[in-house]
Amino acid sequence: VRSAQPADPERATRGKEVYLRLCQLCHLDAGRSTTYADYPLLAGQSLPYMLKEMKLILEKRRRVEIIKHEMLELVSRQQIDDAIHFFASQRVAPEEVGNSVTTPGKRTRRTRFRTDPPADAAE
Repeated sequence: VRSAQPADPERATRGKEVYLRLCQLCHLDAGRSTTYADYPLLAGQSLPYMLKEMKLILEKRRRVEIIKHEMLELVSRQQIDDAIHFFASQRVAPEEVGNSVTTPGKRTRRTRFRTDPPADAAE
């Protein structure tokens, strides 16, 4: 399980509301899986890292092709940071960390370890 982080519980609670309203459309299961393989897993990620990366994205100093800027425009910077606290507060078991078995347009969970072979390798 990823270790506990300094996520603010009040901000994480507010961030869950933002997650339920917007983020869960692409970042499923509280950030443990995604709609598309290219989307990052956010649950349990490093709080300082996510805050830093989102700051760069919002300031347009880091370009990310897959980010939904129109979604980010629907919320304030404070709400985005609260959502990051929500994701950072999630505890993630080792079996939840790994490569995606998601295919475009199909919602599935990521449950393999990084060292496991691709799901279609046996075919």
